[in-house]
Amino acid sequence: MPSIFNPTDNAELIARIQILKSDTPAQWGKMNSAQMLAHCQEPIRVAAGELKLKRGLIGFLFGAMAKKKILQSDKSFGKNSPTDPHFIIKGARDFETEKAVLIP
Repeated sequence: MPSIFNPTDNAELIARIQILKSDTPAQWGKMNSAQMLAHCQEPIRVAAGELKLKRGLIGFLFGAMAKKKILQSDKSFGKNSPTDPHFIIKGARDFETEKAVLIP
C-alpha cells in the first residue's frame, strides 16, 4: 500500500492531486474535488494531534483490532467503507485553498 512517508509514493500522490481540477467528477462518493481535498486533511490533522476525536463504544470495544487489521494489511480502503462523521465534508469549499493546505 502506498505510504505518504515513502518519498516515491508521496511524489506520486502529490502528482495525482496536482492534476485534479475543481470540476473533476467524484469516483468514490458524493464529495466534489474541493470537499475531497478537505476530507483528506482531516486524518492528517488527527495524526498530528491537531484534532482529537472522541471514540464511541464500538471504537472502544473493537478499535484496537480494526487498527491492527488496517495497519497490517497491504490493501487500501475499499469503496463504501465507513467514514467517521467528522471526516464527511459538507458545504462549499474553495478548491485552490484546500489544495494549497493539503500540499503546501
